[in-house]
Amino acid sequence: MLHQWAELNQVWPIDFLLRGEFPAARTKVFTDLITMKATEENLFDTPLHTAARTHKNVEITKSIINGYKLEQEMKAGNMDESTDYFPPWRIGNIYKHTPLLVAIYEQQNEELALYYINLDSTLCHMFSDSAESPLFAAVGDCCENVVEEILNNQEVTFNMLRKTKGNTILHSLWKMPENTGTKLFERYWWMTKMHDSEGKAAEPFDWLKACENEETSWAVLAFIDSCPNLRKNCLEENDTPLHHIKLQNYQDCVDLLNLPFVAELKNTRDSNGATPLHRALERNDIYLATALLRDEGVERNIKDPEGNTAMSLLAELCQDRDWEYMCYDLNINPHLRLLFIHYDMKLDPIRSALFIVAALLATITFAAGFTLPGGVDEEDNMANKATKASFIVFLLADAYALCSSMLVLFGLIWSMASNRAMEYLLVDRSIFILITSLYGTTLAFMTGIYTVLPNKSLWVAIIVFIICSLPVIFVIRTLLDYVLSKLVPAAANHFQANRIRYLDSQADQVRTLEEGKTSLSRMYSTIPPQYTTSLAQRKGCNSCKKG
Repeated sequence: MLHQWAELNQVWPIDFLLRGEFPAARTKVFTDLITMKATEENLFDTPLHTAARTHKNVEITKSIINGYKLEQEMKAGNMDESTDYFPPWRIGNIYKHTPLLVAIYEQQNEELALYYINLDSTLCHMFSDSAESPLFAAVGDCCENVVEEILNNQEVTFNMLRKTKGNTILHSLWKMPENTGTKLFERYWWMTKMHDSEGKAAEPFDWLKACENEETSWAVLAFIDSCPNLRKNCLEENDTPLHHIKLQNYQDCVDLLNLPFVAELKNTRDSNGATPLHRALERNDIYLATALLRDEGVERNIKDPEGNTAMSLLAELCQDRDWEYMCYDLNINPHLRLLFIHYDMKLDPIRSALFIVAALLATITFAAGFTLPGGVDEEDNMANKATKASFIVFLLADAYALCSSMLVLFGLIWSMASNRAMEYLLVDRSIFILITSLYGTTLAFMTGIYTVLPNKSLWVAIIVFIICSLPVIFVIRTLLDYVLSKLVPAAANHFQANRIRYLDSQADQVRTLEEGKTSLSRMYSTIPPQYTTSLAQRKGCNSCKKG
């Protein structure tokens, strides 16, 4: 009967029962009713469970509990303190859920949950059959006020922070609002490496939902700000938060990229070979894409496994007006196809080097044009080998090398007076023309040697041709990279790279502990004994390093 009254949110029958004329009978009847459990079909709920499950109104719950307290006082002879040590609000149903847990799970009724916590703080330490505490449930169901109440006014034990399967509150932390979630993370950051039954830890790689939701991405930012091993974890997983995170505005993206940990991950490839810029463009995240494109340290010409660069993806997006305006604002022309340079390169040192090489080639080829192989006839001042085919090839190659070198010089001069897109295009094409000028110079040298050699010294010409052909072949960049990778001891480079990563991670741990926001005394007060030992050892190691 009382279950039905609670389900229908009827307070007057309870008040009528409490105002009855037979106190002794009334006490027994009310006590029996309030502690009576429903059938197994109804999960063995008490009336308090039913009230918490069906209504957000707390009046029916207060009426039942006030009636119970009144009857207990009468039963104890009007004593100030009740003699009942297991009141009905501590009774669990078939899942060992107290009315407090039901209020959180079923209705996210924070008002009722706070009422129960203030009524009996013992409820905070009563767990369900899966070892979930009210704190764990409140984090999972986004009951911010309940979490704040427990953190501020209740003693939090280690068992309240995890459940039977090993999940910790950090696995669900991304559901919480930023202020409360950050407070939880600052207190319990040491639980990030604790694994659940599936072997997952509460790291960014298990928080992809938080990364991809702009309203809850603060959880990943909190992790980045607190995790001392972020770079190492990202390298091990071939993934970074930058590949997934979505922020609410452009300034948040800039602030994220300015973080020391993140700054070194801007060009990291994920397991599919894509960079954060690739992923930002693929999901149309204009804020992060703009921040990455403005960053001088971000490479734009890295290709993903499908052969797409960031510029090729951006060219497709520029069909949309917002992306087109963004490119105009950044002075980027994604439709340009640069062969040798990319937009994040500084052009001044490149241009200076090209000026020197082009001027030198122009000088050499100009002088070679008047120093003809085989000399000239003193009588008519005509070239002695003018009719020989190799001499004609020499003249053509030398003329091409001279003209192309002069064209490079003109292109570099024009680039200094052009807009940014045209400037990069001119410098890039100047490199290509200069390479062909080197081809012409090499060909002019080979044919010039061949022109003046006698037939019996043909073997010398062959050797010269072979030697001069090697630089021409190695101009092909992919072939040059392959040869250099074979000549350089790759194993030593791999060891050195791993060594640098290890030293950097150790330095980051020291810096994080020195600049940490949470005091060590508060950390030790929340960490179980089995974890404080390892932290104490790490603290000692850091002290030695400082010394």
